[in-house]
Amino acid sequence: MSKPEQLSNVWEKDFGRKYTNRKLLAHKVEGKKREEFWRSFVEKLPDVKSYLEIGCNAGMNLEAICKAKPKLSITGLEPNPYAFKIAVEKAKGRYKIVNGSVYDMPFTLKADLVFTCTVLIHIAPENIKSAFKKIYKASNKYILALEYYWPTVKPLEYRGLKNALWKQDFGALWLKNFDLEVIDTGYLDARDGFDRLTWWLFKK
Repeated sequence: MSKPEQLSNVWEKDFGRKYTNRKLLAHKVEGKKREEFWRSFVEKLPDVKSYLEIGCNAGMNLEAICKAKPKLSITGLEPNPYAFKIAVEKAKGRYKIVNGSVYDMPFTLKADLVFTCTVLIHIAPENIKSAFKKIYKASNKYILALEYYWPTVKPLEYRGLKNALWKQDFGALWLKNFDLEVIDTGYLDARDGFDRLTWWLFKK
């Protein structure tokens, strides 16, 4: 599957590098709060032995999951070379980082739970379903989406770009196109170490 031009021209280049640097600075403040969320989340799913994050950036979520339960098999997929390098350095061999995007990830890359965290919002609506298919195939049991909610597709200008962020009802979109059931859902914000987002946990 070929990658959308948007991914190659925006997120894999300097724009993605600057995004990573902003996230690393924010994580110095958000990190401990985010760890609390992941610790609680991991405890809810004792049957999950492996996690895969699509678009893991510098590995902030992966680090929190690893701290919550070090024995888990954890993998992150990241298309930006700069973020990939930092994530590998942070992992120190405790979890795996793969360089690539949702569109070209190996078909052998699978996990009990596959998740995105403010990644789907940056995929153009015309490309979103093809990304969903890859995520669905990679999941053995659960899919978790932590994204910006809006009842309809709402494009927003993002740091000067008009084709880089879309809010929508990702929960409804998942349910409409795949055989899934909602296990849980919730809301997170700065008090939890995240941007304001909604999350949906699905079971296949």
